[in-house]
Amino acid sequence: MNYLGGVGEVGTDLNFRKAGIAAELCQTAITEFVNQGGEALFLGTGNPDAARIYYRLGWRKLAGANVMTYISSEESPEEYILKYFNTNDSEPRIRQGSAKDRIPLIPLITLPHDWQILDSNTGIFSTRYATQNSCMSLYPKFANIKRNKQGTWFVLSTQDGKIVGVSSITVNKFNQCQIDGFTHKNYQKFWNELIQACLNWANKKNLNDYYCVISKEDEEKISLFSSLGFHTPKTSGQISINDRPIETIRLIKK
Repeated sequence: MNYLGGVGEVGTDLNFRKAGIAAELCQTAITEFVNQGGEALFLGTGNPDAARIYYRLGWRKLAGANVMTYISSEESPEEYILKYFNTNDSEPRIRQGSAKDRIPLIPLITLPHDWQILDSNTGIFSTRYATQNSCMSLYPKFANIKRNKQGTWFVLSTQDGKIVGVSSITVNKFNQCQIDGFTHKNYQKFWNELIQACLNWANKKNLNDYYCVISKEDEEKISLFSSLGFHTPKTSGQISINDRPIETIRLIKK
C-alpha cells in the first residue's frame, strides 16, 4: 500500500533551529512521496509552532485528532478518507497484526466512530468523543500487547491492504482474557469473526475465562458481545473522555 505514508520524529538540533531545515526536509519527504504515487501522508503534532510549518507545506489537521495529513489531490483529509473507505470488499481476511499495519491503522482509528470505546486494551477512543493524540505511535499500542506473549491482536484487511477492523486480547496474571475490537461501519458484519479470532487464540492456549469492558452508552457493542455469549453485566468503573466521566460495564464469558 504505497499510497499511504507517515512522517515521524521531525526535529532540529537546538543550534540550527529557525533556519528552515525542518521545512526543507519535510518538503523533500512530500516530493519523494508524491513522485512515488503517494496520496496521503500522515504526521502527528501537538505543537502549534510546528503545525504552522506543516500547514504552509500543505498538511491539514484531521478533525478530532492532533494528526495532520498531506493529500496529494488537494482534497480535504475528511473527503479523502471518506473516499478511501468507500469500498465493500466481500472477502476481507483476518490475520494477526504486524508492523506492516503501522500506517493503514491511522485512517481507521482517526475516523469518527459511533462507539465511544474502540479498544479498551489499548485505550483508544473514537475521535467523535475524544481527541486522538497519537499517529505513528498508534501501532506500538498494539505491538506492546504481544510483548512477553501476554496477548495478540488481529486485523481485518481488504484485498488491497486497507485495515477496516481490529481486535485485541490481553491476558492478566489470573489468566483472564480481556477482549475488544471494532470495525469500519461498512464491515461491521465481520466484527463477530474478528472477536472469534481472539477467542480461538485463547482456546489454543487453554484459556477460557474472558471479559470485556464497554462504555455503558455503547449499547450496540454490548448487544454484539452478548450475542457471542458474554453476559452478567456489572459496573466496572469509570473512564474520562474529554473530562466527561463515562460509566463502563464488564461482561464475562466462561
